[in-house]
Amino acid sequence: MSRLRAITERDRLGELVAKLEAGEEVDYDLASKRQAADIAQAGRAALLDALDREDAAMQALEEQLGEVG
Repeated sequence: MSRLRAITERDRLGELVAKLEAGEEVDYDLASKRQAADIAQAGRAALLDALDREDAAMQALEEQLGEVG
């Protein structure tokens, strides 16, 4: 499973909406801080996933070129 997919399994916005619909109190300051942290963490995970794919593609290319030469 990709890092990004693992991070996005938790739906904080959905949880927030559920609290609102249930009439529960919501700490908007905390929610906004968590959302900002989630976005930063997701960006980092997406970058690391992309770097892993790039590394795998380079390794596959090097193996193919090694077979040709």
